[in-house]
Amino acid sequence: MLYSTCRTCGRHINQSARICAHCGALTGVTMRSKERPAVGFSSFIAATVVGLVALVIAKWTGLLP
Repeated sequence: MLYSTCRTCGRHINQSARICAHCGALTGVTMRSKERPAVGFSSFIAATVVGLVALVIAKWTGLLP
């Protein structure tokens, strides 16, 4: 395991630690998000279906000529 030194308290901490376990200071290590992006093919299909339903309702109510 690799260690680095906390800039605030000077103690040795894990190099991948985001927060110092001794003083609670942020170390500047960034964490990668594990979530998938919200926009994908299924989002495109859902938006298309909603748009088509809105057009059908607008045509049915007479809002569109």
